[in-house]
Amino acid sequence: EGAWNLIKEENPFPGICGRVCFHPCESKCNRGDYDEPIAIHALERFVS
Repeated sequence: EGAWNLIKEENPFPGICGRVCFHPCESKCNRGDYDEPIAIHALERFVS
């Protein structure tokens, strides 16, 4: 529930964005230099 509230503060439609976004930020994610980029679209879909 806490994750949902945090996402809703910045994004009023996380469920929709998690499904239609083609996640260009993942290719630029600094975490990818260490292992794998953070899957933002998958997190938004899961939480919503």
